[in-house]
Amino acid sequence: MSNSVLNSLPRVLIPHDDLIRDSWDRALRNGLRPDSVEVTEHDVDFDTKSELAEAARKVIDTTAALLDDTNTWISFSDPQGVVTYEWAASGLFRKELDRANVVRGALINEAVVGPSGVSLALASQQTVIVTGDEHFNTRWRNLVCAASPVLHPMTSQVLGAVNITCMAVDENKHLRIALRTLVNGFQQVLSLGLRSGQRRLLDSHIRTKEVTKSPVITFDSSMVIEDKDVENLRLTHGDIRSFVESLRPECRASQLPNGQKVTIIRHKADGLETITSLVFDPLAVAQLTVQQGTSTDGSVGARGLKLLETVERDAILSTLRASAGNKSTAAQILGVSRGTLYERIRKYGLVEFL
Repeated sequence: MSNSVLNSLPRVLIPHDDLIRDSWDRALRNGLRPDSVEVTEHDVDFDTKSELAEAARKVIDTTAALLDDTNTWISFSDPQGVVTYEWAASGLFRKELDRANVVRGALINEAVVGPSGVSLALASQQTVIVTGDEHFNTRWRNLVCAASPVLHPMTSQVLGAVNITCMAVDENKHLRIALRTLVNGFQQVLSLGLRSGQRRLLDSHIRTKEVTKSPVITFDSSMVIEDKDVENLRLTHGDIRSFVESLRPECRASQLPNGQKVTIIRHKADGLETITSLVFDPLAVAQLTVQQGTSTDGSVGARGLKLLETVERDAILSTLRASAGNKSTAAQILGVSRGTLYERIRKYGLVEFL
C-alpha cells in the first residue's frame, strides 16, 4: 500500500494482513470510500435443480443444524460474488444483516465492496478471514467473515464461495473449523455426483499429484484435468492426445512438439480405457513412483503387490483423502460396503484412516 493511501487512513484501520491491505489499496485507488459503499442487489440466476444448488442446500442445511441458537450466517455466492443461497441462525441476527444489506442477491465482490471474506476468497482463490475493522465497508465492521472458494473436484474451476459470518465479539477458533467442514462437504457432495469415468479420471490425477509437485495434465479420450500452470501450453488437448498416441506404449518420457519435456504415466485397469498423465518436469522421472510401486506415506507400498492390488490401494487412498477420511462417503464413491472398505484399509496398512 502506498504512503499516500496509508496516510489517508486512521492508524487503527490499516490492516496488517498483506492480502487484505492490498485489497484496501485497490479499493481506494478505484474510488471506493468505506463510508459510502453501496451493496447492490441482483436477480439470482441460479438453477435450483442443478448439482451445485443441491450441494449448497445439502451442505449448508446440514451445517446449519449444528449452529442453531447462534448468531451465525452461512451463504454460498456464485463466481461473481452474488449471494445465491443463505441461512441465518436467528431472527435478531437476520435483522442485523438486513441493515448491512447482506441478503440473498447481494453482490459481494472486490470491485463493489472492497475487501470482505467472500470478495477476497473469490479474488485470491484461498481461504480468508476478515475481522471487524479489516472490512472496507463501515457497516460490516462489527462482523467477522470466513470464506473459502468452492472448486470443481475435477477441473478446479471456481464454482463460487462459501462463507460463515458472525458478530466480531463472538469470533472463536471454531469458525475456521466450521468453514473447513463446509468446504469438505461441498467436495464430498460434488464428488459423489461424478460419473464413474469422471471419478476414475479424478482418482488418476490425484494419485499422480500425490507423488509430484510438478504441473500435471490427466486425460482420456473425452475428458481432461489440467493444473493451472499448464493452461497456456499453446497446444490443444487434441494435439496432446495425438502426440501421446503416436508414442510406443512403453515410452515413459518424451518431448512435446513445443519442446516441453514430459514424464508419461499410463493408468491401466483391465477392461477399462487407459488414462494418461503428463508431468511437466524433466526431473519428475526420479520422483514419480506410481509405475515403480514405492510408497511415500508410510503405509504398505505397492512394491510386492499385484498390479490390480496396486490400483485398488491407490484408488482407496486417494478417495479417502478426497473424502477427508469419511468412510461412508469413500465407500459410496468406491461402490463397496463400509465393512469391505475397512477390510481393505487394514490389508493395505492405511493406518491413518483406522
